[in-house]
Amino acid sequence: MTDDYRLILACYLSGQIDDATWQQHLAEPLFALWLEHTTAKTPRVGATRDE
Repeated sequence: MTDDYRLILACYLSGQIDDATWQQHLAEPLFALWLEHTTAKTPRVGATRDE
């Protein structure tokens, strides 16, 4: 399942999934939790330590 989620995210980031389809995925509770957990541990570009 995690591989499916990674694929969905990669497709969205590369522009292969439109916003309406992305919103449908975000409406899925497990996907939304996975995405929140995954992005929470990814530092933002240009972020300082204090952020």
